[in-house]
Amino acid sequence: MHDLGKARTPPEQWPSHKGHEEAGVPLVEALSQRLRVPNGFRELAVLGARHHAVVHRAAELRPDTVLKLFEATDAFRRPERFNELLLVCESDARGRTGLEDRPYPQADYLRRAREAAAAGQLSAAERAGLQGAAIGAKIRAKRLEALKRIKAEFVF
Repeated sequence: MHDLGKARTPPEQWPSHKGHEEAGVPLVEALSQRLRVPNGFRELAVLGARHHAVVHRAAELRPDTVLKLFEATDAFRRPERFNELLLVCESDARGRTGLEDRPYPQADYLRRAREAAAAGQLSAAERAGLQGAAIGAKIRAKRLEALKRIKAEFVF
C-alpha cells in the first residue's frame, strides 16, 4: 500500500510520481477503514506510504534528517515498529524481478543509527539545572552527535 499515492499523479506528470508518499496517506487510511484493517497494520501502512522514499535515500540523508525520521516514526519508543517499516522498505526495494537479491544497506544503517541515537541519554550531571524543553534539546543534541559518528563510520 506504500505506493497508493501514485494513483493520484496526473498522467501528464508520468512516469514521475512526485509527492506520491504524502498523497497516499489518506488513501491508505480510507482503504484501511473500508477493509477494517487492524490499527497496527494501518499505522505501519501509513508509515510505509509516508516515509519509504526517505528510507530508500538513507545514504544521502544528513544526520539531522535521520533524527527527524526517527522522531516522525516514533522509532525511539517503538523500535519494533520501526524495524517493521524497514522491512516494508526493503521489500519494496527487492520487489521487482531481478532485484530480489539486491543489497539493502539502508536498513542496517538505520537500525544502527537508531540504536546509537537511542543510547544518547543524559547523566544526572548533564540534566542538573535543566527543565522541560531544555532537557529535550540536550537529548536531541546528544542523539545528533551519535548520528554524526555513525554516518562517518558506516560504509554503504
